[in-house]
Formats: sequence, structure tokens, C-alpha cells
Amino acid sequence: MASDHWYWAGTEIWDSNVTRGANLAVQQANTALTPAAVQNETTPPTVFLPQRDAYNPGELEFGTQPESADFKVWTFAYDVSGLSSVTLKYRLDLDGENPLDSTQNETFLGGSEVGQWISLPMTARSLSSPANILAPLVRADEYSAMIAGVRSSLVDYYVEAVDGRGNIARSDIQHVWVGGVGGGGAAFVMDGQLDSNTTLAGSNAGLTLNYARRGKTLYVATNAAGGGADRFIYIARIPGAMQPANWAKSGQIARWDAYLGNESDNNWSGWFDAPAGATQQASVVGARLEGTLDLVAEFGFVPSEIYLAVGSYQTPDGGQLIAQFPASLDGDANIQAGEYIRITLGQGWNGAGANNSWTTTANWFDGAVPNAVGAHARLLAHVDSPASIALASGVTVGQLTIDSPLAYTITGAGSIAFDAAAAGPAVVQVAQGQHTLSTGARFIDNTTLNVNGGASLLMSGPISFAAATLLEKTGSGTLEIAGTVTPTAGATVRASGGVVRAQSNLNGTAVEVGGGGGVLFESSQHLASLSIAAGGSARLADAASLRVLVTQSLAISNGQLDLADNSMVLDYPTAGPSPVDAVRMLLQTGYNAGAWNGPGISSVSAAARNGAGIGYAQATQLGLAGGTFAGVAVDATSVLLAFTLLGDSNLDLAVNIADFSLLAANFNLPGDWVAGDFNYDGVTGIADFALLAGNFNQSLPADAARPADAAVPEPAGALLFAAAVMGRRRRRR
Repeated sequence: MASDHWYWAGTEIWDSNVTRGANLAVQQANTALTPAAVQNETTPPTVFLPQRDAYNPGELEFGTQPESADFKVWTFAYDVSGLSSVTLKYRLDLDGENPLDSTQNETFLGGSEVGQWISLPMTARSLSSPANILAPLVRADEYSAMIAGVRSSLVDYYVEAVDGRGNIARSDIQHVWVGGVGGGGAAFVMDGQLDSNTTLAGSNAGLTLNYARRGKTLYVATNAAGGGADRFIYIARIPGAMQPANWAKSGQIARWDAYLGNESDNNWSGWFDAPAGATQQASVVGARLEGTLDLVAEFGFVPSEIYLAVGSYQTPDGGQLIAQFPASLDGDANIQAGEYIRITLGQGWNGAGANNSWTTTANWFDGAVPNAVGAHARLLAHVDSPASIALASGVTVGQLTIDSPLAYTITGAGSIAFDAAAAGPAVVQVAQGQHTLSTGARFIDNTTLNVNGGASLLMSGPISFAAATLLEKTGSGTLEIAGTVTPTAGATVRASGGVVRAQSNLNGTAVEVGGGGGVLFESSQHLASLSIAAGGSARLADAASLRVLVTQSLAISNGQLDLADNSMVLDYPTAGPSPVDAVRMLLQTGYNAGAWNGPGISSVSAAARNGAGIGYAQATQLGLAGGTFAGVAVDATSVLLAFTLLGDSNLDLAVNIADFSLLAANFNLPGDWVAGDFNYDGVTGIADFALLAGNFNQSLPADAARPADAAVPEPAGALLFAAAVMGRRRRRR
């Protein structure tokens, strides 16, 4: 029984009651939705709880056949300001479960147990009202998108809607296990009927040929025998020399490796020249002859391409060739090598072997294990679920291409050496998806690492460089470096596009940021040098724990270095001049009259907190030569920078009378931060005093949480008196 708001007859008053109630609510809401109210509204869109179809993708739902693993997510969304975008976000779980003791699957931030969010734009569809039902005053559009290509994985997903005013709504995160079934089933069904999601190779003279590959299994199908004609499907890795036709038929056929036959008289079917246990077949009169062949059992690996042909012969011994696909080239009643059709099955990794080892021949098309200088390893979309590849020892490649929406993870105690043939460079190309290299990476040659937009590569294993080697990140996607880096003289990481996230210490590497590139330092760094070109940016991530950037040289050419709430040590060469004044000028442009968003050295944390800034000093000015600063050993040739309060001359994270004394001693004189120049203009003046006064008797980090618009305590009486005295001194001059 059902007790719904909508009844099946479509004519009763009950069918309109819900709409009638909704219309009354809309009329009431419209009284408050004045043009001014709509223009300034801050309410996010309304998003219906997302639904999916199939509900149990890749597994059984109703009936005896599994549902397709590709599934649609749909919802309704509406906002009075209109919708600028509705996006389906999904990610793959990396450990295959959602444990009770972890919330990573339930949070948008996630963690190490889940992958990164993948965005799919949702398509809008307007729905009309049912007949004989009261029309609604407002109707939300339906939005939908397909999640395709995921197999045997736990998927998290949600819908994000953005209205015309920029307000954002997110649905709850939902979860679904996607089974290992493709569009038409987990395994091919031998019932004499053509399986779905197969490819039609072509047809001729009434004969058709369909094929498909799933893992190591090849599926073929043609018209079943009948009408006095036997049917055969011939399979060859490469068609060979001409030989007598099978089953004592007349004529010749280019050599095959295996074939599937179907006899007209009794509908018998079977495989020939194929390994025992490697085949299945079925045939139904008037329908299809179909069969499967284990390619690894047949060839030892999955070929990258294969050749197929169909022959229809008269049933008696000596029967002639009646029809064939592909069509005959010369009509000689033979099937020649050129009368097979070539079918491309794939390249690179297919995972068809008995284990997931990189060095297992059957895991690669053609059995070609990439392991040589200049070799090309391809990890493409030939897998039905996220793939893990094990490396127990070292291999060498010149190119690595990863192009799959499903995640590849390369694990193990081994390593990949990137060594191009001839002059190089080696190339790593990540076209799509989120992938992980947790085994070691050794850059023997200069290497270009391109990550397309929306894709990412996480390098979490040990990383080493040959001397004077360049790793250049290109493309608008993300490279994450989280492994331990072995320091190497002359090694350089260059961010020419997208983002490089340095989650571990790059450890003596030179870092170059090109125009349009970005580097996010998520841990303390010790660099040989840091250079940022015009349009490039580098940032130390702000966090609860202090991060310190140590570099031996710094060059910023109209780019931006954002220190956030962290510290920096510029440890310049002993023989060189101090770069302290160059640092001041970089801070002056980054300060940008207090906005802290200009080129040079900036701080997003200072921009967010009224009265904060970046202080700087020569180590000798603070008496720290031979001591430590922010936990780092410094010497006399070190310039120190720290997030602090404007007015903190001595960088002790507090503004007090000691800082005022330094300012007073240098008032109206050229000076630096230690001398009281807190606006970086090179002179200690009344504007600097005002900045100090605004923070007097304040300190960090205890007061770091004080809101930017909080009231500032009045300076002590002595400070006010000193200000008056300095003002008189200033007028006399």
C-alpha cells in the first residue's frame, strides 16, 4: 500500500494539494523578496538530496543481471538569484572502506584515505507539470551528471550549487560502492545473444562481427550457423602464411592462432587451437555465435592489437567459402592476410597478470615491460578499477604517461629512474585523474613533468636527483612532493605552470617559479635558492605550527612570496653584501600601503589581521649571530624575517617600551625595521609611531586571535608624552 501525496489517477484534488501548499508559501515569501532584498541576499541555493540511478551500480538490483557500473546522479536545485553553476563532485576511496573510527569519507577536506575531488558540470533539464495538476508558481530544474569508468571502488559524492550572488550550497556527502561490472555486466554471458557494450567491427554480405575486451578476456560474436552454412571466427595475433582451410573446407586461409566454429546441421559450437580451459562459447540458431578467449593463456600476454576474420562455408566437406568479413579483396574464395580486420586493444598496462608487479609480462600489452633507457611506460584507461602497481626493484623509463580517470598507485621498495635516450629530457605526462608514486623517483636526466588541469600526481616516495638536474613542472594541474628529498648539488625544481605543493623539505634544491606557476610550501624548507618571475607566486602555508623558509639567495622579479604567518632566514654568502635593503624594498611593494597583496614579499595573514606585518633584521642587529632564530641556526650573514606586530622592532613578538626606545632613538632619520621603520619607506617617522602605538602592550602569539576590527588599547601615558615630544622635534626640523 502507499499513502503518497500524489495519487495514480491524476484527476483528484489530492494530486494538487502539495503544489497548492507550496504556492501559498511562495506567495508569502514573495512579499519579502523586494528587488533590493534579492540584490543583497546571502542565502545559498536549495539543493534536493542527490539521487542516483542505478542505485546499486555494478551489482545486482532487480533481476539476474548486474546494473551498469556507470551511474547518473541527479537532483533539483533552485535559487531566487538564479544559478551560475551546479556541479557534481566525487572522489575515490583509497582503502576500499569507510571505517567507524575515521571521518575522512564524511568531510569535504578528506585525508590520506580518500582521493581528491573530481568535478563534473551537471546538465539542467526543465520539467513540465503533470496533466490535470495545479501548476506551480516556481519549479526547480533537474540537474544530472554521469559518473563513468569507476569499477570496484567506494565513491564519495555531493552536489555543489552556486547562485548568481556567489552564495554556495553543498549537499551532504553520500557514498556508494561501485561494483566491477562495465556497462554490460561483470562477465560476458554465453547465451547465444549479443552482449551489450560490444563494438561492431563491421559487416559484409549479411555477416556481422562484434568484439570487446575486459581485462584479459576477448569476446567475439557473429551470425550463428544456419541455412546450410557453417560459421567461423578466426583470431590471429598476426595472420601468417596461407594454409588449407579448417574442417576440410575448400580453399586456403592465412594462418590463424585460434578459431571458433559453429556447425549448421546440429548447432554445435566449439573452439580450436586454443588452450584448454581458456574459452567459452554458445550459439543459438537464428541469433548469435559468441565466445570468449583468455588472451594471456593464448599468447602469454594481452596483445596491443589483434586480427579477426569471419568465414561462412557450405556445410559438407569441401564446402566453398560463401561469404566473409571483411570483404574479399579479389574474390578468389580464400581468406588472405589482408582480409583480416585489425583491432586495437590498447597500449601499456592492463593488469591482466596473476599479480600486480610491474615486471610481470602479462600485465603489459604485448608483454612489453618498460624497463630501459628511453622506454615509454603507459598507464592508460584500460583498467576497470583503481590500479596498484608493485615495484620490488628499480626500473628505468624515459617517458611515463598516465591517462586514466581511475587512480594509479605505484608502490613498493623499488624506484623509477627517469633517463631519456640521447639528449632528453625525460617526460612525465599526467593527462587526467589523481595518481600516486609512492615508490622512489630518481631523476637521472632533466625531466619535464606535465600535469593537466584537474589532474594531480603525488610523489610520496624517496626522491633523488643527478647533479645539476632540472625537474620542470608544467601544465595547470598539481604536483605534490611529499617524499624525502636527497640533497644534490645543482638540482632544481621549476614551477612553470599550475601548482607544486612541497609537503616535505626540498632539502638544498634550487626552486624557480615561472610566470603563471605557483609553489605552496607546506613544511619548513632549506633551499639553495628561490627565484620568482613576474606573475609567479610562492607561499608558505599558514598553520598552527610555525614554518621556516631558509634560502641562500632570493630573487623576486615582480612575482610574489607570501610568508603568511611564518618566518624566513636569508642566509647569504659570507663574501657578499647584505641583501637587507633589497628585502626592505620587497616588503615595501608587498605591503602595498597595508593591503599586503602586492608583488615582492607579502602576507595573507597580515592582510587578515589589523596591525600585523613582516619584520626583518640583520642577525647581528639582534645579537643572534651564532645563535638560533625560529629554531634555525643563524650566523652573521643572515637576514631574518618574521610575522609579527607592526612596531615589534626587536622581533620578540611583542610591542613594548623597548621597541619604542629604538624608534625614538632614530626618529626622523633614515632607518630600517629595527630602527622603527614599520611601513618600509626607509625613514622612521610619525606614521611608524602610529603603527607602533596601535599595537603597544600587545604580543603574539597570545593575542594573535584578536579580531582585525577589535578595539586597540590606549597607549600608556608615558608613550603619549613621548609622542608629543617627538612631534615638537619634528616641527622644529
